[in-house]
Amino acid sequence: MRLRRPTILAAGIAAAGPLRVDLTSHGCGVEVPTLGKRNSAGPRPVPWVSVVQEVTGTKRLPRAQLLSGDLRNVRSLRVDAGAACLRPGMSYRIRSDGPAVLRLPTVGVVALRRGMNTGTV
Repeated sequence: MRLRRPTILAAGIAAAGPLRVDLTSHGCGVEVPTLGKRNSAGPRPVPWVSVVQEVTGTKRLPRAQLLSGDLRNVRSLRVDAGAACLRPGMSYRIRSDGPAVLRLPTVGVVALRRGMNTGTV
């Protein structure tokens, strides 16, 4: 399980395969990496070309009542809404590879379907 905000407490139940949770709460504000790109090429040992993206810094996004991200092989997930700075009336934008139930105590329950899910709870 991988969470972008380590203070978000989450517990999930996996369907078939490894559980993957990649969610970002925008409720407390979010820092995202800024990327720089560089190219290189050479003749040895065989001609080669590379394109590399590197983290060059971070950018702070403003607070918003939004939970976004992706779920894979998740059947049920509980996210601590308080730790994620989310309140009733929050929005979600979550892609799931199958049906899942997202529980946010003090906020509500969201039934997710396969594909992109958006709404307010």
